[in-house]
Amino acid sequence: MATILTLREMVSNAIELNENTPANELSLANAGTSGYSVGLTQYDFGAHSDASGAAAGTDAQTVRSEFNSLLENTRSESGLAESQVNTIEQNIGVKGGSSAITPAMVEGVNKALTTSSGALFTSETDSQDLGRVIS
Repeated sequence: MATILTLREMVSNAIELNENTPANELSLANAGTSGYSVGLTQYDFGAHSDASGAAAGTDAQTVRSEFNSLLENTRSESGLAESQVNTIEQNIGVKGGSSAITPAMVEGVNKALTTSSGALFTSETDSQDLGRVIS
């Protein structure tokens, strides 16, 4: 029996086939207004770092707050020290990335993203992004 996919599922599948970075890894687009991103839809912390006031700003603040909570709540799994979490939180939105976020910190973020909480975070972020595109 054939499976019928929703438009959202089809778009999600197409994005997944196009992406080179797994959804549970932090990646860096080192150009323009981009910076560190995460998730299947590559939610870009750099591109959303200036958002304020409008609905997009509220969404960006919520995603940022949830990301910070993820890092703080998965420190035992990620191996990140409190000072490293603070550095990441302060620099994740820097356009073009930040040298303050070391490769070891990126590895720790990736470990946090592979937890069940991390998978939920990327899934919810992807769903919000797809919801803005497909409404």
